Amino acid sequence: MIRALLAVCGVAASLAASQPLPATRVTTARISPDGQWIAFARQSGAGGAPLGLFKITIGGQDEQRVAPPDGVISDITWSPKSDAIVYASRSSAGEPGRLRSVPAAGGSPRSIAPAEAPVSPPRSLTPKDSMVDVRDATVLFVTPVAGDRQALTLSNGKETWIDLASKAGDRVTVMPPGVARIVAPPSWSADGKRFAVVAAPGGDGAGEIFGGFLPLPQPNRPDWVGAAPPMVRQLTGIAR
Repeated sequence: MIRALLAVCGVAASLAASQPLPATRVTTARISPDGQWIAFARQSGAGGAPLGLFKITIGGQDEQRVAPPDGVISDITWSPKSDAIVYASRSSAGEPGRLRSVPAAGGSPRSIAPAEAPVSPPRSLTPKDSMVDVRDATVLFVTPVAGDRQALTLSNGKETWIDLASKAGDRVTVMPPGVARIVAPPSWSADGKRFAVVAAPGGDGAGEIFGGFLPLPQPNRPDWVGAAPPMVRQLTGIAR
């Protein structure tokens, strides 16, 4: 039943993803703890010039540049109060750089420390590493979520999707297969009810941001999501 309902959400998102994409791509993104904003880095095409640090609302409005381009941006982190953003800036990927901080409202970035070596991408996991059976799918990323839950980014070799799992074994799909190819681990709001993920909706593999809202909990299961599908939509790379 849940899969059938999720299919409707997937079709709607696929229609949005079919619209023409701009000649830029998102390289990394992270949702704020309060779940209201997503900070992300943009570059001009594959291997193109960095365009700076941006933010957009979880609803896909008010995109604005927070910091100018001053290198390759990675390792984006929000302050606990969602009022500042820290990120690593390097002359090129893999090179030493600086940790920089900028007010979330925009302003002049300031260097706060040398950046360490780039953070390694999450390792590929096997089904035995996760806390639920994933059957024929491979676990690409495991992301902790509030309330002792885990988000499992899964692939069957053709499609990718995200399942939210509890230690009790309950699991629900929060980003259905067929929407877009997920290329980076999702990040979650502090309450675990909203997420953002970089995924490639087109054949050229260009990353864009998708945002998701979890459904309201069922009356008899206040600690878990209900049977209604979550809302997942593409937020960047859409002709407006």
